[in-house]
Formats: sequence, structure tokens, C-alpha cells
Amino acid sequence: MLAQLFALLLGIWLMSAPGLLGYSGVVAAAHHVIGPLIASVAFVSLWEVTRTLRLINLVLGVALAVLTLILAWPLGPAMTGAAVGILVAVSATFPGRQTARYGGGWKSLLRPESK
Repeated sequence: MLAQLFALLLGIWLMSAPGLLGYSGVVAAAHHVIGPLIASVAFVSLWEVTRTLRLINLVLGVALAVLTLILAWPLGPAMTGAAVGILVAVSATFPGRQTARYGGGWKSLLRPESK
């Protein structure tokens, strides 16, 4: 749960970084799009039943880090994007503590009928 809270804060930081650090353009637009996605996925994955959705942040974090390497962004925004992307991807690898089992998977649907 702490890793998802950390990712939530990183998403909020990424949304606000263009305004606080004073950059604009394509890099700011990318941060304004990816930041809320990261924060939303992290917020939803705070609950144990939806915890596996955190893997979406793994993809978003890697995409953000790779995007900063591919595009020729200024150094400050590029370092912000790369650092946030790497930290979000790493935080998405921590599953958190599981106290209950939900659903049961496909086996719960394919149980033989009892007579």
C-alpha cells in the first residue's frame, strides 16, 4: 500500500511539475497526460481487491522513462520525467500485503454441480 501511495504522490508531482518548474510545450502536455493516469491507477490500486492494476503503472513508468530518452526534451523536464518514470515502475513491482483471497479465479466458475 505504501508503494501505491508513493506512486500517487509521484503522479501528482508529475502533473504539477510544469507549473512549478516553469516549462511548457510538448513535454508539459505529456506530463499533464501521464501524471493523472499514474495517480488514478495508483489510487485505484490502493485497495487489495484491485491491487493487480498497479501493473498498469509499470507500463506507464517504463513508457515515460523511454519517452524521455527518445524525444529531445530540455534537461530539467527530461530528468523529471525519467526519474518519475523509473520510480513509478519500481513502485509498481511491490505487490503489497494480501490478507484475503477474492473471487477464486476461473476455478470458482467451473465447479461441478453438487447433487
